[in-house]
Amino acid sequence: MDKYYKILGIDRNATPDEIKAAYRKAASKHHPDKGGDAEQFKKISEAYEYLTTKPKNDFGSFTTFGTINVKITASEAFNGCVKQIKIGQSHIETIEVPAGILRGQMLQPFSHEGAMICALIDIDDPEFEVDPTRAGNIYANIRVSPFMMMSGGFAHFNTVDGATMQVRIPSGVKPLTLLNVKGRGLWINTMATSRGDCFLRVVPEIKKPHEYSQEEVDQFLKAREDFKKG
Repeated sequence: MDKYYKILGIDRNATPDEIKAAYRKAASKHHPDKGGDAEQFKKISEAYEYLTTKPKNDFGSFTTFGTINVKITASEAFNGCVKQIKIGQSHIETIEVPAGILRGQMLQPFSHEGAMICALIDIDDPEFEVDPTRAGNIYANIRVSPFMMMSGGFAHFNTVDGATMQVRIPSGVKPLTLLNVKGRGLWINTMATSRGDCFLRVVPEIKKPHEYSQEEVDQFLKAREDFKKG
């Protein structure tokens, strides 16, 4: 822990405002866009991330501690959100989850009936899988007709930030191929300055013959003719 204070040039008793001021000064000096050291900037960001999300060590008179798992979606992790969690039989606690929170991070602890409670974040989403080894990277399925997989083309998918994007499907793509959409993943930290990538897993969309559109059929026929000529 001491190394993080040392990286930002502050002591262990620094207030949140002092930590933020030290981070801004160091980040401005070492930001890669300003010709700074990218590796040092990464260390500065890591230090700030830890010191602003770690549970405090000084709990005063609190003698009981507990952890509550808080599940959020990938979209909530990207945008930030407010969640209400139930403690015990009836108590409802409202907590603020900052944009850029990562799976496994803890929010600032809060007190309840003489106990100190820590909220542990878990990102659980039916559409997006979080990369457990690379902060910010996510995976999602993109369903493509067999015709388009043969001929190539463009397909749409919904991004984690709520936009709709078009991605090129290369001709002859194989099932479960990963297409990398750079910079469209989650934030890599709560400073929300940089994003990871979104990897789209190509999944064949099998339909009944009458459910395919004329455009898809035309794509298939063209691909077949091109194959014969080739």
